[in-house]
Amino acid sequence: MGSAPNWAEQVTAIATSVGAIGLLAAILAAIHAGRQVREARIGREAQMAVELDYFEQLAALEKRGAFDFELIKLLLGRTLIARWEMWRPALTAVHGAGVYPLFEQLAAKMRAALDDPSATGAQAAQRA
Repeated sequence: MGSAPNWAEQVTAIATSVGAIGLLAAILAAIHAGRQVREARIGREAQMAVELDYFEQLAALEKRGAFDFELIKLLLGRTLIARWEMWRPALTAVHGAGVYPLFEQLAAKMRAALDDPSATGAQAAQRA
């Protein structure tokens, strides 16, 4: 008859195998999580760039008379000002002052119009 199996060695071998598989799974999960974080960051940066360009383009359209200021005021109002105030420090730090001049002018015009509700778009533009 052959020798009896050593159960302690077999349990240790199984436990080691399970541990190695668990470690591999944890490493793969960490790599996957890292990729997701990187993709999320890229997505946020792309979204911010799209929104900044959106406001600059909206301001250009309004300046050329292709988009009504009162409609922008109704749709965006203080949100436009808040976006400008939120992004201005980062934009200035990275690109310097004046990187989005039309957006900045539209935010000033909106601030003037909202601070004086009787002001028309033309009056607010003269003050901005």
